[in-house]
Parts: sequence; structure tokens; C-alpha cells
Amino acid sequence: MSKSMGKTMAACLAVAGCWTMPGVAGTIVSVSGAPNTGISLSSGQAAGVGFTLGAALTNVTITAPLICAGACSGAIYLHRDTLGAGTSFADSVAVAPFGPATPTPYFSLPSLAAGDYFFLLQMTGSTGSGGWVGSNPPTVIESGGTHNLNVSATTTEPFAPFSNFSSNSSLGLNYTVTGDDAAPVPEPSTGLMGLAVLGLLGSRAARGR
Repeated sequence: MSKSMGKTMAACLAVAGCWTMPGVAGTIVSVSGAPNTGISLSSGQAAGVGFTLGAALTNVTITAPLICAGACSGAIYLHRDTLGAGTSFADSVAVAPFGPATPTPYFSLPSLAAGDYFFLLQMTGSTGSGGWVGSNPPTVIESGGTHNLNVSATTTEPFAPFSNFSSNSSLGLNYTVTGDDAAPVPEPSTGLMGLAVLGLLGSRAARGR
């Protein structure tokens, strides 16, 4: 690469960038580690994790090492803001059945706004049982989000987020939230890119004289 071309590209990048950079993708919040704790759930019980997204995301996935023993049946929830008294159906982001054939990731969402969320597992069937693998101590990754707490409920309402949950930090429930930054780096203006190209052409013309 010629010195003049290198200088032109450097100037373009310094002023506005010569191309659109994609949003940052990857793990936003994660709790993992040795599978040495967790919780077992029978019918009418539930557990979950709370986390905060610092900014809006696209292409969001939520996974966790959930356990289905026997002919288990239940539901998984993604709920916003709060649990128990004060919450409503309007705060529900997603609900899906949980059973032996439930695919992962448990939720794949095109977008998710910044804010507080709860990811919950509730067991409802009369046969089988469920569980959630945890780690103590856990390894926590927070990159654009924050892990807040673990919750559990020994009895639940038919719609689990309406239940009375208690915080239980010893569970160390494992889960991962991934996504893309919803705000990519802005494209440079056409005028600035035009100036960069003209500068490159001018340097070539000077060498040809």
C-alpha cells in the first residue's frame, strides 16, 4: 500500500469511518461454573433468575441447563420489571411450554428493550419433575447487562409471575443471555466519504505528473 493511500484511509477512519460497523454481538449476561448446586422442582413450584439489560438488543437468545425428569410438564416465562403483587399480563414478554422435547435456546427474540427481566421455570404436571443446574461459586459475565438475583417459589399461581417469589442467592442458577447491540456505529456521511475518495485520486494524479 502506498503512503498516500495509507494516509487517506487513516484520515477517513479518524473522521467518520469508511464503512458501517455492525453492533457488538456476544454474551450479555452469563452465570456458569461447576454443576454443584441448583434446585429441584415438583408440580406447583418455580424458580428463576433476574437480570438487567443496559441497552436495547436484537437477535436475543436465552439458554439455561434446565432439567426435565420423566414426563415432566411446565412452562417457561420471560417477564419484565417485577414479580408478584404489582405485575400484570402486560409485563409478559414471552411464555412457552416446557417438557421433554422443548428445544433450546428457550427463547429467541428479534429484539428486547433495555430494562429488568425475569426468566422463570414453573412445573405444573402431576407426573415427572423439573430442575435447574447451578454453581457455587458461580462465574458471572456481565457485558452490557447485569445479573441480579435468583428466585424461587414453593407454591405458584397458574401464571407463575403472579406468585410470591423469594430471593435465594445460594442457588447460583446457570443461564446465558446473548444478543446484538441494537445501535450500530453510524454510517459516515456521503460528503466525508467523497472527500476521502477525492484525496486518494488527487494523490494518484500528483504521482503521475
